[in-house]
Amino acid sequence: MIEPVGAKPHKIDAGGRLKLREEQRKALGSSVVMACGFDNCITIFTPEAWQRYVEDFAALGAQDPDAHDLRRMLISTAELCEIDAQGRTKIPDFLMRWAGLGGEGKLQAYLIKVDEGRWECWEAGRWQEFLTVRAQELKRVASSFWGAGRAPREP
Repeated sequence: MIEPVGAKPHKIDAGGRLKLREEQRKALGSSVVMACGFDNCITIFTPEAWQRYVEDFAALGAQDPDAHDLRRMLISTAELCEIDAQGRTKIPDFLMRWAGLGGEGKLQAYLIKVDEGRWECWEAGRWQEFLTVRAQELKRVASSFWGAGRAPREP
């Protein structure tokens, strides 16, 4: 069976709880680590994936200012969040604001699986804007990965 992937729309209730789908609950487990992500999204890690990222941060040069800023942004904003029996997890208020999910009419989000153990939560309008703005650029990036005239392998 092929695991469903991709961006999926979700509602966030008035209490700031994100309701996960069954396949997402299975993949994420009973708790997640949420932190500020790039492009004003929320990065969501399984605890195991978070531990790998923390170990990767430790390997970054302590004197490198960019590595220090990256470590500062991700680790200082990380928060362990439980997933309840109904598959809901409360998004911390500061992360709701970071991702633009706090305003009226901003309670729809896209949950995107990025890789094994790492997801992103985007405000719906920002996700659509990201896709629109990056579309042409991503054609160039794809070309650099697969070369001129070559395409990715078919599944």
